[in-house]
Amino acid sequence: DYLVALGGLQPDTRLQSAIGDLKVYPTPTSDWAQVDLSSLGQVKHMTILSAAGQQMYFNDNATLSKTKIDLDVRDWNTGVYFIQVAIEDGRWQYGKLVIAK
Repeated sequence: DYLVALGGLQPDTRLQSAIGDLKVYPTPTSDWAQVDLSSLGQVKHMTILSAAGQQMYFNDNATLSKTKIDLDVRDWNTGVYFIQVAIEDGRWQYGKLVIAK
């Protein structure tokens, strides 16, 4: 991703650093995945969207106090899924999950 700046295109380091904090494994997977939230601080909510924009997962309850979220993805279609995590301090963290069957 890039930002437009007066000197031309600049790499968007905000997104690069955000992706480094959210850990998703294994990827690719076909049955179970785990999202590690341990380095993010206090999480408000987590959403997972398909490449078509369909919400596959949403969680804003007490289970996010756990540092690792286990996902059963056996019924999800093959493809790329995008993870969005809202942090209490207003930051967002992003990641992706690849399903391969």
